[in-house]
Amino acid sequence: MAMDFDKFAASLEILETTEEDRIEADGFDFDDEEIAAAIDTIIDISPEKLTKAKARRETKELIREELAKFSQMKRIFNNSVDHFRDVPITEEGETLCIALSDWHFGKNTYLHGKSVFNSEIAFKRVAEVIAPQIVENIKRLGRTSVIEDVRIFLLGDLIENDIMYETQRLHIDKPVSAQFNDALKSLMILLGAIKGAFTDIGMPEIDIKIDCLTGNHGRAHGRQDTGECSWDTALYMAAEVALDYSGMKNISIDYTFDLYKTVEIRGNKGLLRHWAPSQAETSGAKAKLGGWNEIFDYDFMVYGHYHHWGVNTFHGKPLFRNGSLCGTDDYAINLSVSDDWGQLMWGCSKNDPCTFIHRIR
Repeated sequence: MAMDFDKFAASLEILETTEEDRIEADGFDFDDEEIAAAIDTIIDISPEKLTKAKARRETKELIREELAKFSQMKRIFNNSVDHFRDVPITEEGETLCIALSDWHFGKNTYLHGKSVFNSEIAFKRVAEVIAPQIVENIKRLGRTSVIEDVRIFLLGDLIENDIMYETQRLHIDKPVSAQFNDALKSLMILLGAIKGAFTDIGMPEIDIKIDCLTGNHGRAHGRQDTGECSWDTALYMAAEVALDYSGMKNISIDYTFDLYKTVEIRGNKGLLRHWAPSQAETSGAKAKLGGWNEIFDYDFMVYGHYHHWGVNTFHGKPLFRNGSLCGTDDYAINLSVSDDWGQLMWGCSKNDPCTFIHRIR
């Protein structure tokens, strides 16, 4: 992200700047004295360039004082990411959490007569967008917070299936076996990218735990089948075997056949679901969320299913609703929502289950 020296110069009432006056803030990691010294060479403060500023700032020392104040903001310039709020430096460790769900490999979506989603698009979104974005953010986070471990939540519906409804075979571009193959390749590419990013910042041994449950689409004999008979579960089992032979260390997978899964992260208890109420304000949603809170005593919840992302709260407890890989489709339209595709990542510390949140898209 480039520092806006036009605005900065204007704040000093220097009326003219040149290309030489600009500096890239990314990687700008100098102390205040170094900044002031660098400015001497970057900005030629000559009498011709000073108007009102000359009367108020008769020496460069006064300008250095302004720069010293401004340099307190250099970490924000260093670590800014689009759609990423500033992450405070913390002395205690944090866990990087990544939600992945509703990839729907094999789904073939047409809107207004135009193909907007298919297996090829799904693969490219994982390999060419999601993986690189996570890598970029891991490297930036490595300079702003103490990420000590990673938790990945696979929340189901990674495979479209072909028997959810009678005409589903008319709305897929590949048989289930090929959907399974594409989803497994994509998942392994993503895990390799995450592991490689931490290796690049000097953390090759970081612990990565993957928690999984099945969605409604993955069930091998229809939506009422059990988690044991799920393409999602088969995918998790295959990924477990692939990781054993991949050479990537300290990555573990734990999956359940149930409709829920609880996780413990830095003293925070999380409840994982594929489905949960899409909002938290109606009496029905509050009754459901309250009942689960009584049963599971969760500090945060993560779920997917709705093909549009969002974050709600229940008595201050974050409820992360993950997006989908397909974005707006017939299901989203039936819910009267339109949303771009995307997935979620956030930080979790001992005192806060959501230290930051970032939408991957």
